[in-house]
Amino acid sequence: MRMLLILVLLGGCPGREGAHDPELGCEEALRTASQKVPDLQPPKQLAEVVSGCIGDQWPLDTRKCVAAVRDKPDFMACMMRLDERTKNAPVNHARLTVTGIDPTRGDAEGGTYVRIKGTDFMADGARNAKVYFGAHQGTVVRFASDTELVVEAPGGKPDETVDVLLILEPGGELKLPRAFTFAAHP
Repeated sequence: MRMLLILVLLGGCPGREGAHDPELGCEEALRTASQKVPDLQPPKQLAEVVSGCIGDQWPLDTRKCVAAVRDKPDFMACMMRLDERTKNAPVNHARLTVTGIDPTRGDAEGGTYVRIKGTDFMADGARNAKVYFGAHQGTVVRFASDTELVVEAPGGKPDETVDVLLILEPGGELKLPRAFTFAAHP
């Protein structure tokens, strides 16, 4: 087991079945891995990992390694190698900002469409986004542009003002303190 981990960390997964397709995508690699790794078999779990692969733009050698796994320890070795690689890679999301929200008030029962404004939402490629209004997650509708994200606000406690937290992968967390108020339903 230890030798396998060292081989994977140092050299990827050369010569293993499934590791020769230069067009291997995230979904194909992870669906192949899910046949050997039961934790990846539930559709929701598989979808989350595929989304992470796409959003984080896993390199081809990582996708090949994942497609060639034989079991969960193999999969974990691939993920450790990816973590080590990305931990040492320079990341520059300095241009990524959130500058405002419109409207700043919405129905406490939920359903208000909100525009989050900022910069470089799509400049570095595809991103996964989650938006929290206080402790409640909103529903991301779409990136309208590089400077605007449309979100459906959740419900909340009437007259409560909450922080809005935008989590972008890749990109990190951006917070608008006390940016949204849940208005009492008339």
